[in-house]
Amino acid sequence: MNHLALTEREIQFAKIACITGNPNRIEALTNDSKVNAVILQREREFTIALAHINNIPVLLASHGIGGSSTEILVEELSQLGITTILRIGTSGAIQPKIHQGEVVISQASVRLDGVTPFYAPIEYPAISSSKWVDCLEKASKHVDIPYHTGITASTASFYPGQERYDTKTKYIIPKWRGAMKQWEMLNVLNYEMESSTLFILGSLLGLEVGCITSIVAERSSKEDIIEANFDPFSLSWKIGWKAIEFWINEYILKDNQ
Repeated sequence: MNHLALTEREIQFAKIACITGNPNRIEALTNDSKVNAVILQREREFTIALAHINNIPVLLASHGIGGSSTEILVEELSQLGITTILRIGTSGAIQPKIHQGEVVISQASVRLDGVTPFYAPIEYPAISSSKWVDCLEKASKHVDIPYHTGITASTASFYPGQERYDTKTKYIIPKWRGAMKQWEMLNVLNYEMESSTLFILGSLLGLEVGCITSIVAERSSKEDIIEANFDPFSLSWKIGWKAIEFWINEYILKDNQ
């Protein structure tokens, strides 16, 4: 493979992976006694670690920002034998009813990325595994964190693609002016940058994929990321880790009985 210098044996033949954007999040998990992760590789934006839940190996991996690096990670994980992937990250709320301290479970994504047109025509839907949606909703209720399930706008652009005007030129071409209001009226919940790539590749490669993100910006009121006295990512991580436990118990351990 071109980026992940690992073998199936080195990842202990893991079948499930938890992916996130920031490599520092993976590094931090090595200091979490509940996770007991061990770093296997650091290569560019890809930091890879191995953890265990109920003695089942779970790969932890960072994908950087955007669809291009997510494509590389998902493709090469699938070559390593990974069949199930959950993305845990952050996003900006489009709907005024969604606030920081809450999470979004992406059921499907609007394909505003630059990767997936190379894989499938734009009419091809980007959808999550219904099994992951169920596990994430169940986990959200279990840890008592407010959640919203629905459609995500997954963009290749952080600034004009998400109709942000806080740039040097403060200019957005006509096509994207008013885009956020359009998505709000179409009941799209949030902006992020990787889920459509994950979902399309999941469908094409036969993977079970899901995505949950913590809200770090309330775009209906301001463009900036909200300052908080806690790490918003910790909410989606708490839910995601519990959802992985549910997944292992329901779809791995039960199947092995």
